[in-house]
Amino acid sequence: MFISNVYGEQIDLDMMDLNMQFYKDFVSSKTDEQIIDLNYAMIDEMDKIPYSSLKETTKEDIQAILDSVRSKEFIQKSCGRVNEYDPNNQVGFCFGRAMATHLEALKNRIDKQSILKLWLVGEFENAHWNHHVAVILRANDRKWYVLDPLFSRIFTTSEYVSHFNRQYGYRLAMVPTNPKRFLSAKSKLEKSYARYNKKNLSYDFSSMEIFWKEFFADLLKEMR
Repeated sequence: MFISNVYGEQIDLDMMDLNMQFYKDFVSSKTDEQIIDLNYAMIDEMDKIPYSSLKETTKEDIQAILDSVRSKEFIQKSCGRVNEYDPNNQVGFCFGRAMATHLEALKNRIDKQSILKLWLVGEFENAHWNHHVAVILRANDRKWYVLDPLFSRIFTTSEYVSHFNRQYGYRLAMVPTNPKRFLSAKSKLEKSYARYNKKNLSYDFSSMEIFWKEFFADLLKEMR
């Protein structure tokens, strides 16, 4: 399924591609006002995605999914003032929390056509990140809601990007992708894990030679 990309490329929501550099370069060439307008145009394009009513999902259902994710011990350990898995704040684990939220949505039998991931890509003020990601689910009011375990409540997409604009500036492009999109694919390792599947989810993360392995070992243990 394709949606028109207001940034100049079509987005295929069935593919795993996410050209991070394209969006970072694009943002750097625009004014704050232009980026704001483009993000609202992207929200309009997302709202045009055909709505599937195979399973009616309410805002209350979506909030309950977020509450369930936030109750997990591994999520709480990654969302505190000090991230216990990442005390030096090297990776942040937004991609891990988004993975957990996606799996929780599937566990609750949310229609797959009503699940996406939303990436904010660009220049984060007062932070060393160049992207952030969270899951979005569509409710029966036809709106997309963001579930970010850093926050206790769900947001509409416009509320969410406005919050990040206030905290990190306006130079952030908003890009929806297939929910199985995992990492931003900057390194060879990340390209091999650009998406997750049954094989990856059965992987013994504790054997990986990377410091953030314990987060995913705990995720898989607690969510089985």
